[in-house]
Amino acid sequence: MNLVAISTSNDLEFFQNSSLYQGFDTATFALHQPDVHFLLLENNQPLARCSLWWDTVPTYEAERIGFIGHYESLSNETAEELLEQACQHLVKQACTLAIGPIDGTTWRKYRFVTESPLGAPPFLLEPTNSPDYPKQWLQQGFTPLVHYTSALQSSLEADLEVTRRLDKLVNTRLAKAGIAFRSLDRGRIERELETIFNISLKSFADNFLYSPISKEEFMLSYQKILPFALPDLVLFAELDGEAIGYVFGIPDVLQKQRGETLDTFIIKTLAVLPEHTNKGLGTVLVDLVIRKAKELGFKKAIHALMLETNQSQTISERFSSHLLRRYTLYAKRLF
Repeated sequence: MNLVAISTSNDLEFFQNSSLYQGFDTATFALHQPDVHFLLLENNQPLARCSLWWDTVPTYEAERIGFIGHYESLSNETAEELLEQACQHLVKQACTLAIGPIDGTTWRKYRFVTESPLGAPPFLLEPTNSPDYPKQWLQQGFTPLVHYTSALQSSLEADLEVTRRLDKLVNTRLAKAGIAFRSLDRGRIERELETIFNISLKSFADNFLYSPISKEEFMLSYQKILPFALPDLVLFAELDGEAIGYVFGIPDVLQKQRGETLDTFIIKTLAVLPEHTNKGLGTVLVDLVIRKAKELGFKKAIHALMLETNQSQTISERFSSHLLRRYTLYAKRLF
């Protein structure tokens, strides 16, 4: 086996037809701009791949971190060789801690699925991976850094007492403060996406391992899912006509692709501007989008991809949700 370092998208074109590169093409490479991409070959056939980032990564405690992402491997043997070489390269860049899998930023694909107690199939926008991958990383000295969860709300029937309290909050304190709620306006979709982008940048700025992405990349990522979006599942909280928070829900169209009844929607993102947190807005937005989904005929909700210590998980637990999936981000000390 030999390791090839690729630094330009043109160098990657030769391998695009390999099964190892499904879902990863030269356009993705150019957009994500890894500092280097490693490809493990045998007889000119790709056996494993990964990308490294160290120049544009966020700060983490007193560490100099390097990210490992774009990870795929056909066997445990190739995984061992690839991860060893990747870590050695990060050491040469004076990195003290390797973190992964993460495709350069938490705006993109990151984390491995490590637990699935309900045995449910993947939902729309959920990261997937071979069940061997977490074991491969553990065998190479990586240990869990943080965990994330997705939760299933198996019924959208409201708790009457919770509904009463939230209605009172909306109709008294929030209304008196000038806060109102509205659905997505498809007639001005570009402006709506810009609003979501601006709120997200500010709301997520203190998130774990956060780093911003370009407006162009953000718009591209959302334009891919807009055909599936329903305006009443994307809600904004506004103060004097200016958006201060939003919740983005979307039908789990993978159900339909599997020939199942489309009865589940996903609470993809919840964001409130920092200066407006602790007002109950997050809980109200989730409650309102669940009510809208019930009116549209949905029966279940997935509260997606929440950091275990994040406020969004606390909100999810208020809606009687159950663990659907757990994900893990790993780290390895380099020196």
